[in-house]
Amino acid sequence: MVRFLLRRLLFAALLVIAISSGALLLTRLAPGDVTANLGAFAPAEEVARTRARFDLNRSPVAQWGGWALRASRFDFGDSFLYNRPVGELIRRAATNTAILRLREEHQLKPADIATLTVVGGTGATKLLSEPLELKRRPKLSIDAKFSIPFTSAVAMVHGTVALKHFTDAALADPAVLAMADRVSYREDKDAPLQRGGDSATSRPTVEIRTTDGRLLQCRPDGMPGDPRNPVSTQLLEAKFRDCVSFSARPIKAAQADRAIDMIRNLDEVGDAAEIIRVLS
Repeated sequence: MVRFLLRRLLFAALLVIAISSGALLLTRLAPGDVTANLGAFAPAEEVARTRARFDLNRSPVAQWGGWALRASRFDFGDSFLYNRPVGELIRRAATNTAILRLREEHQLKPADIATLTVVGGTGATKLLSEPLELKRRPKLSIDAKFSIPFTSAVAMVHGTVALKHFTDAALADPAVLAMADRVSYREDKDAPLQRGGDSATSRPTVEIRTTDGRLLQCRPDGMPGDPRNPVSTQLLEAKFRDCVSFSARPIKAAQADRAIDMIRNLDEVGDAAEIIRVLS
């Protein structure tokens, strides 16, 4: 049994190495790089900083080695899209998961909530929660997405968190803002040493004090999309439709439905490029 487990672990390690190095090699071989997203007139200094930030000025071997070393410490770098550490995205998702579970299990409505407190987590959790007054009233969509008080309020009011909840109009939603005023953060000074990554100590606890005096708590054991909590097909399709609805060029519902049907039956699609053509 021990030999079998060791073989499986070795195979898993080799698989991670093969996939990660293959993905890196393909991106290095492809024409252009992430600096193309800066635009044709980006200053040379900004291009140089971006290349250094993503180790593009190093050899592929050195770049992969740096990534592997950081990943071993559960440091997955920054999101190029959001310009924030990937870890911050994970912390925000953990809080939303806890809130949605309590909301469903106890059939809670915003009027039932006296206070909602996010407790503990990592330094990133605190960073996404403070300064509290600014986090409760984000001025920009990008700031709202990286605000635990605001996204917590959205989750409690709407029962989901979607792109439509971060438009200019949604940032001024009185129901969400009223709920955000009841959200706060508290450090857990008695918590065990945080290990980061997917460890239980890295996830915050959500405490809800209801108007009838109950104290409800939840620390999520995982988040949708991780190996223990696979995302349902229905949720993926709903997320796809939500994203498609914000496309620069309007896409009809029938086109989205057709694309979803093709993805469901991908083995029967002769040319995967047809999915792109359906949406274009």
